[in-house]
Amino acid sequence: MPGLMTILFIILVLIGLFYFLKSFGKSTSGQPRFFRSPSFDKIRRELDKGELHKDPISGTFVSESDAIVVEKGGKKYYFASEENAERFRRGEPVQ
Repeated sequence: MPGLMTILFIILVLIGLFYFLKSFGKSTSGQPRFFRSPSFDKIRRELDKGELHKDPISGTFVSESDAIVVEKGGKKYYFASEENAERFRRGEPVQ
């Protein structure tokens, strides 16, 4: 009997742990948290407004407010880092 009680106790603890960890994956509205993330909403707004630009060296997207801007040939290029901007100035190939 003591072995059976130990097994039941372990099963109950595992079930409780499962539901406890599962609760972290949902918001209070029941939607998964990653769909309600402010960062995704911000990115979507910036994309809709045309405020995100692709860094021609790394291929990542950067917002106008955070970007390092280099003007070359009358055209503006937006970079995620000073290192990428410097590589562009040196003439390294772009994506």
